[in-house]
Amino acid sequence: MMTEGQERMMTVDGVNEDGFGARCCTNVETAIEEYPLATTVGVFAIGLTLGVAAGAALAAPLHLRRRRTAETLGRRVLETLQDYVPDSMNQYLRA
Repeated sequence: MMTEGQERMMTVDGVNEDGFGARCCTNVETAIEEYPLATTVGVFAIGLTLGVAAGAALAAPLHLRRRRTAETLGRRVLETLQDYVPDSMNQYLRA
């Protein structure tokens, strides 16, 4: 069922006089008016998804840098411990 605004925009043969963009705007406005809660939840979900994706893309290099730093620190600790523990324990501390 078409609204009055949609009927006004359509010609007799079904071709839109104002173009695709105007028809899309009208359809979006109609959907928002008819389903305000569903539209709000849908837009929120899309925004949340894009936000999480952008955050993950920005955080990935920082995570890798921290991991490399932790691995380097761990190796240094093991090397230092190997100098101070007895030889029988060194076999368990090899990196």
